[in-house]
Amino acid sequence: MNIKTNHRKWTKVFSLALIAALALSSFGIVGTAYADEGVQPERKPPGDRIDERLEAFLERLNDWYAVQDENIRKANNAIARTEELLVKAEEHGIDTTEIEALVPDLYAAVGRAESAHATAGAILDEHAGFNGGGKVKDRQQAIETLRSVRDALQSAKHSLLEARDIVHKIIEVARELRDNYVPASEAVSQENLDGQRKTSDRPGRDQPECSRKRLHSLRYWS
Repeated sequence: MNIKTNHRKWTKVFSLALIAALALSSFGIVGTAYADEGVQPERKPPGDRIDERLEAFLERLNDWYAVQDENIRKANNAIARTEELLVKAEEHGIDTTEIEALVPDLYAAVGRAESAHATAGAILDEHAGFNGGGKVKDRQQAIETLRSVRDALQSAKHSLLEARDIVHKIIEVARELRDNYVPASEAVSQENLDGQRKTSDRPGRDQPECSRKRLHSLRYWS
């Protein structure tokens, strides 16, 4: 087996997996801060102004939901790439114990995020207190809807951030494995090289020309 080619293939596998996993770290976290609405052109009854703010808040929560939906997709993509990484590592005889130990926590964190996110989606679909156009029709119900959606999205965000931290740990371990990776055939070649060196050090023994050529070849591959 061509050792350099094998090493390049394994390095490429790691690089692809790391790039995909790093996608999880590009979260566009959306908060729920209130925007400055500026000065109203005309005074409106207090109730109307409250409803307008509730309607604006509903719109922001819908935007947050859309962004977080994409983040969950990225999280699941990171899981898929991690599983692919483990399979490739096993094929090359690499010990992935450290990565495997992190995977259950990654699954759990993404699962919690998906559950909370789905809860937020269901509440938004029902939009109790709002009509189909996002206008307030029952103020108290609308407030409860907004509060519930906000809490669910916040819970999902926290779980996604936990998942991101776990992926960062997996990436660190993967980089160490990649940097320290020595193909089995290369390890055997190194052992043979060490054996040849010991033989050449024995007194009264001349090293044959063929052995010198083999040593040169082994030094090249190592």
